[in-house]
Amino acid sequence: MLASAIKEQIDSNREAMVDALYPIMGGMISKYVSSAIRELMETINTKINQGLSVEHFKRKIKAKITGVSETELLLEESAEAKISSLFVIQKNSGMLISEAHLRDDEIDDPHLIASMASAVKDFINDWIKSHDEHEEVQLLSYGKSTLYIESAGSVYLIAFLDAEPDWEQRSEINRFFASLVKKYHSLFQEFDGDDSDERVQALNRDLLDYLRNQNEKSPTNDDNAPKNNYAKYFIIVLLLALVIPLGFWIKNRYIEYRLASEVADKTGAMVTLEIDGDKLIADGIVDNFSTLDTLRSILQKESSKKLIDNITLSADKIEKLSKKEEADIDHNVSHLSRSLHTMKQELEQLKKSLQENRKTIERLSKLSDAQAHSIHNAKQLLENQNKKLEMFTAREQQIKKLANLKRRIDQKLDEVFKGNPYFDPTEHSLVFSSGNFFPKGKATLSNGAARLIARTTDKYLSTLLSLPEAKKYLKRITVSGYTDSSGTFKYNMRLSSQRAEEVKTIIQGLESVRKNGLSSLLYSQGLADRNLIKVNGVEDKNASRRTVIRYILDKKKIDEAVKKLLNEREI
Repeated sequence: MLASAIKEQIDSNREAMVDALYPIMGGMISKYVSSAIRELMETINTKINQGLSVEHFKRKIKAKITGVSETELLLEESAEAKISSLFVIQKNSGMLISEAHLRDDEIDDPHLIASMASAVKDFINDWIKSHDEHEEVQLLSYGKSTLYIESAGSVYLIAFLDAEPDWEQRSEINRFFASLVKKYHSLFQEFDGDDSDERVQALNRDLLDYLRNQNEKSPTNDDNAPKNNYAKYFIIVLLLALVIPLGFWIKNRYIEYRLASEVADKTGAMVTLEIDGDKLIADGIVDNFSTLDTLRSILQKESSKKLIDNITLSADKIEKLSKKEEADIDHNVSHLSRSLHTMKQELEQLKKSLQENRKTIERLSKLSDAQAHSIHNAKQLLENQNKKLEMFTAREQQIKKLANLKRRIDQKLDEVFKGNPYFDPTEHSLVFSSGNFFPKGKATLSNGAARLIARTTDKYLSTLLSLPEAKKYLKRITVSGYTDSSGTFKYNMRLSSQRAEEVKTIIQGLESVRKNGLSSLLYSQGLADRNLIKVNGVEDKNASRRTVIRYILDKKKIDEAVKKLLNEREI
């Protein structure tokens, strides 16, 4: 009756009650809204003051992708609730299985809070069930604090927050709670109050890690916290990005200058050095092989980088050396011919002496026994003269073979390669030219071209080594690369060196090279567009673009061997 009377009184005096309550309710609402707006503005100002922070750029990108303004995103970030504590409580017994707190938000009596939260939730849910509702309550709010409670099987999972979480945050908390139930299902059912269980310790760690992770992601609202000066860090990083490469560049230029100076001091050669990553590229031209070998030895010793050797002998010097070697050989042949003529005269004298000795022996054989000793001596002398004659004859043959070794090799090559399109009978070398081998601007060979070069070169070397003396006096097998006149000299020098090195690599894999240990005699060089091939005064670019393989004998070693034989003859 009392309730009906109050209801009737309110209905009949509704306008008067609104007029009476309006100032009070309006003031409360205005105060609440003003406070909420002030806190919101403080949060947004903090976000703006972060300046060039990573979060600032991430927010801009997210705003572009989603079409949501930065202000709305800031409002969402500002509204995110912070979790201060987590509890896991067994339903049936009400025992606290595990808890975790942020250091500044730790609760004095977690067991009491857990029991109260469990009891409050059970009471409310019992009331809801009695009114035919099917969903359990999940949020309990008081003042600025909120309990988010999730029922999962045999446990309650409770989160203490400083504000009511939105749908996205609740979903994230639910995912974390679900992972705990899956991982610790057996612990939740079997827990008997034993906190020393290793599974309890592991659960404690998981809860604490989750709190720390969500706290690290939460934006700070502390006005006294120092603002991140990301612009300063960005400038420092930018300066480092410029200074470090500059330092490496200066270091490389210094190394190039130091090595070039050392080479110039020790050899007198002027070369260009360039450091490219882990490679040392050397370009230049020297006058002789001795300087070339010394220069390479210096670069390999003083630098740990891989040497890309584009240093070559001058084409004119190579031609002069070749002609000088041939002239020296001709001179030696003439000298040896005179020596052989002298030997022949001595042999004639020996023959005459032998004839006289034979006559003497015949006469002596008729003498008495007293003269037998003289006869024996004469016979011994005759035998010695015969041996000397045989020795002279053998040495004469050896000298002839050495003196004519190059001619004999060239004749052999002429016989074997007669009519071969890749054999140059003038220089007695192999020449691989035309676009069938190296296309314009390329340093790679097709499989067919590589096999042809390998097969022809193997035949060339086998023919060369068919003469027994050839291997002993072979000094070098040169692979010279050439280009046509297109492109700059530096480009052509590098391209021709690469082509020569490509062919050298093929030759190194030949059976005749491995079997006879010729790898150390192989030498490759790039000669760019020197010695162009011209027909009627016009360059034949296919012919100019070529690779030449030729042998070089050790003239000095041959001369020493001949001199030794001559000296032995005189002794």
